[in-house]
Amino acid sequence: MFYAHFWTSAYNVIINAIELNIPLFVATGEDIITIQKYLTAREVLLLRVTVQGVICVSTKNRKESISLHLTNRDKCIVLPNSVDATKFFLLITLNYVII
Repeated sequence: MFYAHFWTSAYNVIINAIELNIPLFVATGEDIITIQKYLTAREVLLLRVTVQGVICVSTKNRKESISLHLTNRDKCIVLPNSVDATKFFLLITLNYVII
């Protein structure tokens, strides 16, 4: 399996993933996704078809990746900073004293 941290890394290994028939996954956490500015429509399509799964650190990253046609919603999972909140959580109780 190829794991690419951000869309630019996914693009850099896409040919290897295709030629070697190795699944490609990407984690997207970019502040602003800009890779589509440097790719042709065909290259964007190649990413969308080849990438088998996308870990998004926020719903914003998922929405942006989908709106830029880099992936489909069914390939995405949102894990805030790659933490599955259903398995790990922090309970904090704050007590405030107002004078």
